[in-house]
Amino acid sequence: MFQVKRGDIGMHSVKINEYLMFFYSGRFPEHAEFDMRLGGGCYVIHRGNRAIVIDTFGLAGQGDWVKDYMVSNHDTKYFTVVNTHWHGDHVGGNSLYKNDPIVGHTLTRDIMRQFPDDPKMTTQPNLTFEGRMDLWIEDIKVELHEFKIHALGHLAVYIPQDKILLAADILEDPICIFNFEDMTPEVQLSEFERMMAMDIDCLLSSHCNLEVVKSGGYDKRFISNMVDYMRAMLKEGRSGDFKNKLAQDYITKALNNGLLTWWEPYKEVHEMNVEAVEKFYS
Repeated sequence: MFQVKRGDIGMHSVKINEYLMFFYSGRFPEHAEFDMRLGGGCYVIHRGNRAIVIDTFGLAGQGDWVKDYMVSNHDTKYFTVVNTHWHGDHVGGNSLYKNDPIVGHTLTRDIMRQFPDDPKMTTQPNLTFEGRMDLWIEDIKVELHEFKIHALGHLAVYIPQDKILLAADILEDPICIFNFEDMTPEVQLSEFERMMAMDIDCLLSSHCNLEVVKSGGYDKRFISNMVDYMRAMLKEGRSGDFKNKLAQDYITKALNNGLLTWWEPYKEVHEMNVEAVEKFYS
């Protein structure tokens, strides 16, 4: 495994199979940046001298590291970018590809345009769609599926030949951030059911446990664990001791079975989710 550090940003490259790479920025529990405390990464699908970059990181040096690696190690000359959604840690490196195709949901482009003074938002998708879009990189079909979860216009990337789904921020280990302002819980739970019905053998996400990725990724229980957490939070949202419970109380079985891994900075995510549930019921 190739590994190097630029300042306090540790970067790892992991070969998942002959055409898929994971680039991981590490987990730094004391880092000033929230996303670096959680730990995040992006994926690259490559074939010959072409590559599809799934998200472009957010901090200085991260996106450059990925592009430099692909050029140096795979002689990549032609890039296509897919922005899974508009959040800064997924689009901040878009400027590195301003002369290349950048694919995203129409809402991703429109929302990014609302932040003209944010340097992470200045290079928006130049090829947009809604619902579903298919790409090809030589013989590999890459399906882009819109899911109404986490953020407006969020995409998941499906590689049907190996039944791999790259879920970005729809799924995280151990828990995800709720967004009930843009999409109701009922809509999101229905979308999780639609995802569960897909023919998936391997699930991968942006914010996850590196060791799980290296050992083959997650299975569909990754989806059901998130659904169980969301349903339990919503069910107990009106109870008196709701705010006193820990995230671990809602995912105990998955943690004990090794299906999820607790990472202390996700305490912040759980606190955000408590607020989201309270606001939903207010």
